[in-house]
Amino acid sequence: MELRAFKFGLRTCFGQQDKIFNSHHSDEEKSKQLRSWAKKNNVSLEWVEEMCLGYLFRWKCSQEHVDEQMDKIHKFFERGLVTNDDYSDEKMLDVWSKIRDRILI
Repeated sequence: MELRAFKFGLRTCFGQQDKIFNSHHSDEEKSKQLRSWAKKNNVSLEWVEEMCLGYLFRWKCSQEHVDEQMDKIHKFFERGLVTNDDYSDEKMLDVWSKIRDRILI
């Protein structure tokens, strides 16, 4: 699997209608496979979160929904993935804000 396929695979971890992460058994199986691949290939937790955040914003999900899903995503993928410790919470919020602004424009 290449990174592009991984990015596409992340989309399949959300319900088609409700955009809820891992809400269905098949979603959870896919996300477990992706987490395993990400761990083996040193994909960072922040990158995974950034891709999921962009997906949710592209679908114009409410801020409340985005916050709930990002919490689930973080808890699911944090086990075993590398992190960018040099990113402060403030810096990550700035990155997410730029992504959101770019998508919504």
